[in-house]
Amino acid sequence: MAKAIVTDGNITVEFTIVKSEKPHRSSEVTSNPVETGEDVSDHVRSNPIEFPITGMIAGANAAQKLNQLEQFRKNGTRLRYVGRNYIDNVVIESFVSTHDATIKNGFQFDITLKQVRIAVKKTVDIVVSSQVSPTQVKPVENKGRQQIKKKPTDPQTMDRMIASARAKVNSTMA
Repeated sequence: MAKAIVTDGNITVEFTIVKSEKPHRSSEVTSNPVETGEDVSDHVRSNPIEFPITGMIAGANAAQKLNQLEQFRKNGTRLRYVGRNYIDNVVIESFVSTHDATIKNGFQFDITLKQVRIAVKKTVDIVVSSQVSPTQVKPVENKGRQQIKKKPTDPQTMDRMIASARAKVNSTMA
């Protein structure tokens, strides 16, 4: 495959050879069980694109490119990848380099880019009016011990209670 680059807009790292690009697009689907039949899916959320790349960097400046890729990874720098595919707003999620005798002045690499969405902080000024109406609260008073008043019962229940009490009194007197 042809050459490819990653850039932050100011600094560009060119890959000598890109063997493969494997964009991974996935979604998360929520499912809920129901009494009978199949589960019901009610929501789909798109996951960030993961973009594994396998390639090689060779040449006199390979060590500098390795250091720059490592700085991009450490700093979480948002990058743009341009190769066979194009993807913007990515960070280096993982970076593995292999240094062996098969490549003079260079290394093979496996790098995974992950697309990110960055939340933007927004500041809002809140104006508080100087004329805030005071709340009306009754001052606390000490009323001593209070006895709880029971709710009056309905007349029919009262009549039954009185009749029951009279029956008890009459039975004890007899």
